[in-house]
Amino acid sequence: MQQTGIDLLHEFAEKLAKSLKDAYLGTNLKRRMDSIMVDNGARKLSRLQLAHVVIKNMLMVLDENKIAIPENLQHYIEDFDENKVTYHSHTPAAAKLQTAFQDACAVRDLIPGTLNDCEEAQMLIRFVSEQVNTNTDGSFHSVRDGKELNSTVLNNPVEPESTFRKKAGENHQGYVGNFAETVDLDTNRKIIDSFDFQPNIYSDSKFAKDEIQKMAEEGDETTLVADGAYISVDNINEAAEHGIQLVGTAMTGKETPDLTADFEIDEETKR
Repeated sequence: MQQTGIDLLHEFAEKLAKSLKDAYLGTNLKRRMDSIMVDNGARKLSRLQLAHVVIKNMLMVLDENKIAIPENLQHYIEDFDENKVTYHSHTPAAAKLQTAFQDACAVRDLIPGTLNDCEEAQMLIRFVSEQVNTNTDGSFHSVRDGKELNSTVLNNPVEPESTFRKKAGENHQGYVGNFAETVDLDTNRKIIDSFDFQPNIYSDSKFAKDEIQKMAEEGDETTLVADGAYISVDNINEAAEHGIQLVGTAMTGKETPDLTADFEIDEETKR
């Protein structure tokens, strides 16, 4: 899959599901779709911890390749250095962050051309490009404001494709799975016949569009039911063009808090 972009397991599972539908389901059908957040399973790192991890990983590669490491950077490859700096140092957090980010730039400059393509180098270079403001010559200028970072920045080099998203008031780091199943309304038999897996910033609306296109290619005109996050005018119209009725089950959105206010009336002005 990494080499070709073709997921053979995915293709097999959906073909198997189609065969099961033909064998076990009747004609009075309805489809429904929903998504679920999938945690990436990797350790959730602060910006300081992330800096330490990418620096340490790269320094270990340099050390293995007999490339000299400046004395002021050697502590990164010592056991428990991350904990010492993160939890036991009394240096102000902003100063620790700036030092680590400056060191990340310094380590990046140590990478020889022969190692530019290794995974550890790619992660460090990506980290610097996303998290550091640099001068015109590429040297460290300042730590980028966290508010400037988007959902696609590197969270952990173990899971470089995972993204950050806030949904239903909770923070999620990882991926999102989308599933669709066909239900036989006469027998209540159900078969999950379509699924997808994407970084978690992939919207439900995009999943709906993908599913509509897939159904259109298969000539499937079964009614598709989904919650409000999947529904848009474009998706409803596109579904209708292919004979598919896209039905939303509820409006999407956050709960609205109760609003109260106390008013005092001025006896003279009556205001």
